[in-house]
Amino acid sequence: MCTLKDDYTVLNEIDAEVSATVLNSNSEQDDGYYNFKFNEGQFKDNGDIKAWCVDIDRSIAFTTYNVDVYNSMDANLFKTVYPDAVDYPDNIPAINWLINNCNSGTEITVEDCAENHIITDRQFQLAVWRLVDKVTEDSDRLNQYFKDEPKKCVVNHLVEKAMNYTDYKVDCKDVTELIGLIVIVDDELGNINHQVAIMEVLLAQTDLCDCNDGALDSEDPEIFGDPHFKTWAGEYYDFHGVCDLVLIKNPEFKNGMGMDIHVRTTRMRMWSYVSNAAIHIGEDTFEIIGGQDENNFWINGVPLMKSSTTDLQITLAPTISGFPIHFKQPSSNQREFVIDLGDREKIIFKTWNSFISVQVKNAKHEDFQNSVGLMGSFPLGIKLARDSILVIDELDTFGQEWQVLDSEQNLFHNIAGPQHPVRCAIPAYSEMRRRLGESTVTIKQAQKACANVNKEVVDLCVFDVMATSDKLIVGAY
Repeated sequence: MCTLKDDYTVLNEIDAEVSATVLNSNSEQDDGYYNFKFNEGQFKDNGDIKAWCVDIDRSIAFTTYNVDVYNSMDANLFKTVYPDAVDYPDNIPAINWLINNCNSGTEITVEDCAENHIITDRQFQLAVWRLVDKVTEDSDRLNQYFKDEPKKCVVNHLVEKAMNYTDYKVDCKDVTELIGLIVIVDDELGNINHQVAIMEVLLAQTDLCDCNDGALDSEDPEIFGDPHFKTWAGEYYDFHGVCDLVLIKNPEFKNGMGMDIHVRTTRMRMWSYVSNAAIHIGEDTFEIIGGQDENNFWINGVPLMKSSTTDLQITLAPTISGFPIHFKQPSSNQREFVIDLGDREKIIFKTWNSFISVQVKNAKHEDFQNSVGLMGSFPLGIKLARDSILVIDELDTFGQEWQVLDSEQNLFHNIAGPQHPVRCAIPAYSEMRRRLGESTVTIKQAQKACANVNKEVVDLCVFDVMATSDKLIVGAY
C-alpha cells in the first residue's frame, strides 16, 4: 500500500543539490509560464520543468538560484514555516487536480464559451492566481497581465471546477500522477524576495510516497504499450501473442456478480499492441477500441453515440450493471473511461491513438480475492494456470494459457485475429531482435524521449520507442 508521506521537504538548499536556473518559456502549450532547469540533484536529468507563478506581485529573473523545494500537499507548511509564500494554501490541492486533469494543452469545451478549446499557458496561469493569490477576477493587476485575453470564461470554468477538489489527494499508485512542488528562493533569514513557483513533476520521481510491500497488499495491475503487463505483485513482463486474452477472471466479484476483462492484441510489424478491451460485469459488457473514431465504444454490442465535443469529464448515460462509467477526453488522440466500482475501486481504460491501456485501482480483497488471469493471482501475482494449481513461469506458455477459449463468452462485438482453438500468433524472438536492430531511433534518442516517464517503466518505454521507431509513442505512458 502506498501513501503520501508527511515530510515537507523534497529538496533543500543545505543539501547543495538544488542549484536551478529559471528559463523563459518558449511554448504556449508545453512549457508552463516559465521553466526550471536543475543543475544538480534528483531533477537534474528532467530537462525543462514547467512551473507556474504563485504570487502575481512578485517577480523572478531568468538566472540561477539556490532554491528550496517542498511538497505542496501539506497546507500547514505554508501557514507556519512560510506564511508569506501562498495566500490561500488550502486551495493548493485544487491546483494539483488541475495539473492532473485539465492542464495547459488540454482540449475542453465550455458551454456558451469555447468549443474544442486548447487551454493556453496564460489561461492556466490566471486560474492558478485566482485559486491561491489574493486577487479577484476584475483586478487591475490581472488585467495588466491579461488585457488581451479573449477567453476569461475558460479561466472561470477552470476555477469553478477546481474548487470542487480542494480535498484532492495525489495518488501514489498511479504511475502517471503529477504533483506540484513549491519552489522558494529565500535569503539567509528566510525572507522570500522572489516569485514563488509551483512546478510539475511525476510523483514517482520524488521520494514522497511511503510504500508498504506487505504480502497482503497488492499493486494496481495494468496492461499498456506493446503490450507490457504488470501483475498484482508489481512484476512487469511482456507477451507479444496476437489473439484474444483473459486479463482478469473473477467469478466471485461483488458476491457472485462476476467480472471478466478481455483484451485483443493486434500485430504491429513484429510486435503487438492492445487494440480492443472489454469488461463483463453481471449481465453487461462494455467494450472500447483505440483510434480517433467518434463512436468506438459499445455496451452489450450496441455502439454508444458520443459527439465530437470534449469536456473535462462527463458520466455516460448507460451504466454497466449499475456501475457508472465516467468519460473524459484530454485531447483528440486521448480518451479515458473510468468504471467506478465504489469505495475508490476503479477500472480505468485509456486510449492513446490506437493503443489501449487497462488498469485496476484500489482493488479490495473482498472483491478480487479469487481473481486469476494474465494479471496473476490476487494479491500475490502468481502466474497460475487455469486449474489454479500449476504455476507457469515460461511467459509464452503462460500467455497462451490465458487465450480466450472457444468455450468462453466472446466479449467483443466482432471476430478478428486468431481465435481458439487456433493458437495465438507469437513472433519469433530472433526476428524481433533483428527488427529492433533496424530501428531508425537510437537508444540515446529513445532514452531522451522517455526521460519524463515513471522510472519503473523507462526501459519499457525505450524498447517501445525503438520497436516502433516512433518517439510519439511516449504518449501511451
